[in-house]
Amino acid sequence: MDIKNYFMLSLSQILQIKKHKFIDASFGEVKKFIILDKIRRSKYKFLILDEPDYSFDNYFIKNYLAKELVEVLKFQSKKLWLVTHNHVLWSEIYGAPGMNKKISYIECKYNNNDGKWEYKQSLNNNNFSFFLENYEADEESYNLRKELYGKYKEGGQ
Repeated sequence: MDIKNYFMLSLSQILQIKKHKFIDASFGEVKKFIILDKIRRSKYKFLILDEPDYSFDNYFIKNYLAKELVEVLKFQSKKLWLVTHNHVLWSEIYGAPGMNKKISYIECKYNNNDGKWEYKQSLNNNNFSFFLENYEADEESYNLRKELYGKYKEGGQ
């Protein structure tokens, strides 16, 4: 059974298949199915997802989770409150056609000087420093990752 058909099954079907040993589904695979199924079948108009990408690999996040969220936002007219630190999830949603106009950002930072949280909201934030601070450790880490990916792409170490 290929992975696309696997995700289209209902949870009860998966558990039944697993019980009868037709497929050896890990707990992680069942978790992946559950989150996609919950998003797809939600009857609510507003979804709150706090790091739904936690413990999932970037392949699943890009090819399944992000696509499902975009579909739900576009075609089911739902609103989404998403907390994530995963640059793959964020870029796949933000980069989907027509999505960047639907997204606003709330940036939260803890101020060590006065011990209070600071909040800043903006619409269509294309600020490079915003992305560095929220999805990378800093610009040095971003440049190092970019350099390493370049070396791997060229066939180096």
